[in-house]
Amino acid sequence: MKSTTQFLIAGAILLPAAIWSGNGEAADTRRPVRLNETEHEFVLSEMRGFVESLQQVMSGLAAGNMKMVAEAAKRSGRRTANQAPRSLAIKFPPAFAALGAATHQYWDELAAEAEDMGDGAEIVRQLSVLLNNCTTCHAGYRLVRDAD
Repeated sequence: MKSTTQFLIAGAILLPAAIWSGNGEAADTRRPVRLNETEHEFVLSEMRGFVESLQQVMSGLAAGNMKMVAEAAKRSGRRTANQAPRSLAIKFPPAFAALGAATHQYWDELAAEAEDMGDGAEIVRQLSVLLNNCTTCHAGYRLVRDAD
């Protein structure tokens, strides 16, 4: 369990560096996703929720508390996607929307694993798949707030 915890901590430290690295001089080639203020705040809030869930899942794994892992994962599952403004359905590029839907699904699968089997190694594997969606999305898209 100690190596799992160390792996998770290293990932938490290195992920932000990987996402925000660069010298600031290169052109941003990511596809813009244009949103109004309400939509923009919703998407940012949802992403913050993902990070909060990740932190709680890691804490639960470190403590061997699968109930905590399941509850944290459920907070970012598909049910939160149902709270999205309807206007996002036409504004999101199809691949962006697919990444988002899959990410919510992965959170639900992670919660089910924590409730059913509680296999920490499997949960870490699932986190790796889930975080790949996050890095893929952040590498390919950027949110742009429209001037309302």
